Amino acid sequence: MRSMNRLFSIVLLLRRGKVITARQIASDLEVSQRTVYRDLKNLMEQGIPIEGEPGVGYSLRKEFYLPPLMFTDSELKALAAGAQMIHGAGDSAMAKAANYALAKIEASLPQHLKSSLEAPRLALVSSMAKSA
Repeated sequence: MRSMNRLFSIVLLLRRGKVITARQIASDLEVSQRTVYRDLKNLMEQGIPIEGEPGVGYSLRKEFYLPPLMFTDSELKALAAGAQMIHGAGDSAMAKAANYALAKIEASLPQHLKSSLEAPRLALVSSMAKSA
Protein backbone atom coordinates (compact mmCIF):
# COMPACT_ATOMS: atom_id res chain seq x y z
CA MET A 1 0.00 0.00 0.00
CA ARG A 2 1.38 3.38 -0.98
CA SER A 3 2.11 5.86 1.79
CA MET A 4 -0.58 8.36 0.76
CA ASN A 5 -3.21 5.63 0.59
CA ARG A 6 -2.13 4.34 4.00
CA LEU A 7 -2.36 7.81 5.56
CA PHE A 8 -5.83 8.28 4.15
CA SER A 9 -6.85 4.81 5.38
CA ILE A 10 -5.67 5.67 8.89
CA VAL A 11 -7.81 8.82 8.87
CA LEU A 12 -10.80 6.75 7.69
CA LEU A 13 -10.27 4.25 10.51
CA LEU A 14 -10.03 7.08 13.04
CA ARG A 15 -13.19 8.76 11.66
CA ARG A 16 -15.30 5.93 13.02
CA GLY A 17 -15.28 7.79 16.32
CA LYS A 18 -13.89 4.95 18.42
CA VAL A 19 -10.52 4.76 20.09
CA ILE A 20 -8.35 2.40 18.06
CA THR A 21 -4.91 1.11 18.93
CA ALA A 22 -1.88 1.21 16.68
CA ARG A 23 -1.91 -2.60 16.79
CA GLN A 24 -5.46 -2.66 15.38
CA ILE A 25 -4.56 -0.17 12.68
CA ALA A 26 -1.45 -2.15 11.77
CA SER A 27 -3.50 -5.34 11.55
CA ASP A 28 -6.18 -3.72 9.37
CA LEU A 29 -3.62 -2.20 7.01
CA GLU A 30 -1.19 -5.14 7.12
CA VAL A 31 1.79 -3.02 8.14
CA SER A 32 3.99 -2.87 11.22
CA GLN A 33 3.07 -0.92 14.33
CA ARG A 34 6.23 1.11 13.80
CA THR A 35 4.87 2.21 10.41
CA VAL A 36 1.56 3.18 12.04
CA TYR A 37 3.29 5.24 14.73
CA ARG A 38 5.37 7.01 12.06
CA ASP A 39 2.22 7.67 9.99
CA LEU A 40 0.27 8.96 13.00
CA LYS A 41 3.12 11.33 13.81
CA ASN A 42 3.18 12.48 10.19
CA LEU A 43 -0.59 13.11 10.20
CA MET A 44 -0.39 15.07 13.47
CA GLU A 45 2.47 17.17 12.10
CA GLN A 46 0.26 17.99 9.11
CA GLY A 47 -2.43 19.35 11.44
CA ILE A 48 -4.83 16.39 11.58
CA PRO A 49 -6.39 16.57 15.09
CA ILE A 50 -5.50 13.09 16.35
CA GLU A 51 -5.56 12.46 20.08
CA GLY A 52 -4.07 9.53 21.92
CA GLU A 53 -0.91 7.81 22.94
CA PRO A 54 0.90 4.53 22.40
CA GLY A 55 -0.62 1.62 24.29
CA VAL A 56 -3.90 3.46 24.91
CA GLY A 57 -5.19 4.19 21.43
CA TYR A 58 -5.97 7.02 19.07
CA SER A 59 -9.03 8.92 17.95
CA LEU A 60 -9.86 11.81 15.70
CA ARG A 61 -11.43 14.88 17.26
CA LYS A 62 -15.05 15.24 16.21
CA GLU A 63 -14.65 18.67 14.62
CA PHE A 64 -12.36 17.29 11.91
CA TYR A 65 -14.09 17.26 8.53
CA LEU A 66 -12.91 15.19 5.61
CA PRO A 67 -14.92 15.72 2.43
CA PRO A 68 -16.33 12.67 0.68
CA LEU A 69 -13.91 10.95 -1.63
CA MET A 70 -14.30 8.53 -4.51
CA PHE A 71 -14.73 4.78 -4.22
CA THR A 72 -12.12 2.44 -5.63
CA ASP A 73 -12.98 -0.12 -8.30
CA SER A 74 -12.85 -2.91 -5.69
CA GLU A 75 -15.13 -1.02 -3.28
CA LEU A 76 -17.70 -0.48 -6.03
CA LYS A 77 -17.65 -4.16 -6.94
CA ALA A 78 -18.11 -5.06 -3.26
CA LEU A 79 -21.11 -2.71 -2.98
CA ALA A 80 -22.68 -4.17 -6.11
CA ALA A 81 -22.09 -7.71 -4.84
CA GLY A 82 -23.70 -6.78 -1.53
CA ALA A 83 -26.74 -5.46 -3.37
CA GLN A 84 -26.96 -8.74 -5.28
CA MET A 85 -26.90 -10.66 -2.01
CA ILE A 86 -29.73 -8.52 -0.65
CA HIS A 87 -31.79 -9.27 -3.76
CA GLY A 88 -31.08 -12.97 -3.30
CA ALA A 89 -32.36 -12.83 0.28
CA GLY A 90 -35.88 -12.04 -0.98
CA ASP A 91 -36.59 -8.93 1.11
CA SER A 92 -38.23 -6.60 -1.45
CA ALA A 93 -38.00 -3.48 0.74
CA MET A 94 -34.26 -3.98 1.28
CA ALA A 95 -33.77 -4.84 -2.41
CA LYS A 96 -35.48 -1.60 -3.39
CA ALA A 97 -33.32 0.37 -0.94
CA ALA A 98 -30.17 -1.29 -2.32
CA ASN A 99 -31.20 -0.35 -5.88
CA TYR A 100 -31.74 3.28 -4.89
CA ALA A 101 -28.42 3.38 -3.05
CA LEU A 102 -26.58 2.00 -6.08
CA ALA A 103 -28.35 4.50 -8.34
CA LYS A 104 -27.21 7.37 -6.10
CA ILE A 105 -23.66 6.06 -6.06
CA GLU A 106 -23.63 5.56 -9.82
CA ALA A 107 -24.91 9.10 -10.40
CA SER A 108 -21.94 10.52 -8.50
CA LEU A 109 -19.27 8.43 -10.21
CA PRO A 110 -16.95 9.66 -12.93
CA GLN A 111 -17.47 7.84 -16.23
CA HIS A 112 -14.38 5.65 -15.90
CA LEU A 113 -15.71 4.04 -12.70
CA LYS A 114 -19.31 3.46 -13.80
CA SER A 115 -18.36 0.17 -15.46
CA SER A 116 -17.51 -1.23 -12.02
CA LEU A 117 -21.20 -1.13 -11.17
CA GLU A 118 -22.66 -1.88 -14.62
CA ALA A 119 -21.77 -5.58 -14.95
CA PRO A 120 -22.94 -6.55 -11.45
CA ARG A 121 -26.12 -4.48 -11.88
CA LEU A 122 -26.88 -6.13 -15.22
CA ALA A 123 -26.60 -9.53 -13.53
CA LEU A 124 -28.86 -8.21 -10.78
CA VAL A 125 -31.48 -6.94 -13.22
CA SER A 126 -31.49 -10.20 -15.18
CA SER A 127 -31.86 -12.25 -12.00
CA MET A 128 -34.79 -10.03 -10.94
CA ALA A 129 -36.44 -10.53 -14.34
CA LYS A 130 -36.11 -14.32 -14.07
CA SER A 131 -37.68 -14.38 -10.61
CA ALA A 132 -40.64 -12.19 -11.68
